[in-house]
Order: sequence, then C-alpha cells, then structure tokens
Amino acid sequence: MFFIVAFLHHRQLKSHFAIWAVVIVAVGYELFDARDDLINHGYWRIGASMHDIINTIFWPLMIWLMAKFKVWKG
Repeated sequence: MFFIVAFLHHRQLKSHFAIWAVVIVAVGYELFDARDDLINHGYWRIGASMHDIINTIFWPLMIWLMAKFKVWKG
C-alpha cells in the first residue's frame, strides 16, 4: 500500500498521503477484525488489535521517516 500510493503521488517515499493511507488501511482492517472478535469471542481484544496496527505501520513509518529526513543522502 505504501509503495503504491507513494509511486502514484509522485513525491516518492516522503509522501504524506502514502503514510496516511497505511494508517487508515491498518485501522480499517482492525475495526473489521474487532467485529469478528465481538462475534466469535464476545469481546474486543484491544491489545491484539493495537499490536497488529503497530506491526502493520512500523516498517512503512521507518521508510517514510528515513526518506523525510534524508538518511540515504549521507
């Protein structure tokens, strides 16, 4: 998701739209997963959802930060 939006936005890896797309998709999937938790378990496993969101966002955020602060430029 991150790379596709960054490519389409023409600002490459430091695109704000790319990182926000990742965040929105991660939260959206976890809300869908919360619905499944409520149906199957009877409660929402918030800790597991937060863990999944952080894992989903971590590497795109690291790549975005490195591009934004020009880590590769030396």
